[in-house]
Amino acid sequence: MINIAVCDDDLEITKSINKLLMKYQDERDLDFTVDLFNDGSGLKSSILKGKKYDLIYLDIEMRQMNGIATAKYIRSIDTTVLLIYVSNYDNYLKELFEVEPFRFMSKPINDKRFYMFLDLAIDRIRRANGIYCFRFNKDILTVILRDVIYFESCGSRVHIVLKGKLYKFYKKLDDVEKEISVNYSIPFIRIHKSYLVNFQQIRKVGYTEVETKDGRILNISDTYKKDVRARYSKLLWDGDV
Repeated sequence: MINIAVCDDDLEITKSINKLLMKYQDERDLDFTVDLFNDGSGLKSSILKGKKYDLIYLDIEMRQMNGIATAKYIRSIDTTVLLIYVSNYDNYLKELFEVEPFRFMSKPINDKRFYMFLDLAIDRIRRANGIYCFRFNKDILTVILRDVIYFESCGSRVHIVLKGKLYKFYKKLDDVEKEISVNYSIPFIRIHKSYLVNFQQIRKVGYTEVETKDGRILNISDTYKKDVRARYSKLLWDGDV
């Protein structure tokens, strides 16, 4: 799930952005939650109550709390949320750069530009949150990598094993391993030609087998024994848990 906030005192703009987001979500089979606010104080209140946003669309000039003050507050507690400013006011550019906006859009909203920026934002969010995408038949599916216990090679398919769930798709495990190591920061350890295990899901590493936190026992092949213990020890030492 991707949490999005839209904050603008122009009701037509908030409705327009929400409509574009819903269309994008439906076309790409994503899961959005979208909260709408008409000033910065409402958004601030939501964040104070514990709501964590991945992406925020923010106007600059609003009545009770403007977009600059709102962004400075957001950045004081969250350095990762993506901020996209939606405004016609370019005389605030110097102040805007202080809060590290992801993109800037002018009004009225251009649909093509909106979707281009949203594509970039979703890609950034996926990488940061470890959202892994794969295709099965004609469907595009996603899983949160930190929830994956292990990937298993089964013939021409790869199985994604989670607690209580199993997904299947066509790919080589070697390609999955390379894709994760290049694009994501969540560490996985290859213990066998058939197993790629989430380090964060490992309870214990023995000489011949790995025990996962949910009690599964997976064999370590002779080829990987030395590398598994070395990699596991390094990750523990580095504190990557």
